[in-house]
Amino acid sequence: MSDTESGIFAAAELGNSIDKDSYSAEVETLRVELLNLQFDLKDQDFSVVILLAGDDRPGAIAAARKLHEWIDSRHIETNIMFEGGSEPEEKRPVLWRYWTRLPRDGRISLFLGAWPALLVSTALEEKWEAQRIDTTIEHMARFERELTRDGTLVLKFWFHLPRAEHEARLADAAQHPERSWQFEQRDWEILKNYQPGLEIVEQVLRGTNTPEAPWFIVESTDAQFRDLTLGRTLAAALKSRIE
Repeated sequence: MSDTESGIFAAAELGNSIDKDSYSAEVETLRVELLNLQFDLKDQDFSVVILLAGDDRPGAIAAARKLHEWIDSRHIETNIMFEGGSEPEEKRPVLWRYWTRLPRDGRISLFLGAWPALLVSTALEEKWEAQRIDTTIEHMARFERELTRDGTLVLKFWFHLPRAEHEARLADAAQHPERSWQFEQRDWEILKNYQPGLEIVEQVLRGTNTPEAPWFIVESTDAQFRDLTLGRTLAAALKSRIE
């Protein structure tokens, strides 16, 4: 039995995958659809915020790169924010660093890591008590409510790997560092704190999942399934909002 079999991550541990031929056939249609929707978005009176986070940090980065291949990168701002802020940002309220990076109407901002990743890593490192975690989650939820009330389309994706897959990938990375450039020390920290980390993540996702700013938990074991799920979800959300 996996650690998350009875939790919200159970559906992201089913071994979902897509074969190469099916992937290639769908990507061509999906890419055209995304480009057309992005073109239509330019004339809309709302912006789009896409948040990519997860215990599969390299997977989130790879998914962001794939999204850049499928849409026009000139009209998307990407913010890689797995760590804390700069020195000036650290002197301001935590959410200020995200407010300053929000897109104008008709554009997309992509955030990697950002507020949920910062909360989880800091809570683990500093051993936060439950009350502080709850308070911070409420601040995050309020921030997202303000975005959606202002008309922003907010889509949040959590890329999940089962523990066994984490262990296998990091074991291979340790044995073959020359081909494992995408891994960093923080990935070993994620594995070290896997179960307590997921418990905090589950609190975050449950506390900030709303119809206006939903979370999509995506199984990240198969890269093709991961990327298509991201692309399909984004296309459906844009189409629904624009139409």
